[in-house]
Amino acid sequence: MTSGYVDYVGFKTYYEIYGERTLGKKPLLILRDGPGDTHNYLQNYRDMADLYGRQIVFYDQIGCGASKIPHQEDDFYTYDLWIDEFYTVREALDLDDIHLFGNSWGGMLAMMCMIKNDAGVNSMVVNGSPVNIAT
Repeated sequence: MTSGYVDYVGFKTYYEIYGERTLGKKPLLILRDGPGDTHNYLQNYRDMADLYGRQIVFYDQIGCGASKIPHQEDDFYTYDLWIDEFYTVREALDLDDIHLFGNSWGGMLAMMCMIKNDAGVNSMVVNGSPVNIAT
């Protein structure tokens, strides 16, 4: 496992990477639910790195888990913030050609990101996420 931080809007976004990149097998980026939660409950997916020889990548969204930041005003946390963070993490970790898995809130985030720009995402699995929700 490799872990570290990506600089984002003056803070740090925590990530974990399991396994090595394998020729012919694109990394799987996993978006967890929340906001406010960590990726830890999805860590059983890390076993796929060894089982299938595929790199598995997690990150804790800004303000969550190991990406904690000082308290921010409620208007700091916006869809655009998390969408931009998704692309920032992908760029920083060289995840330009991936598969994407989104669970619950992570599935909603995945759908929002793909509406903006789906370049480099070869497949997407959405698990337990509403497609439309009243605000």
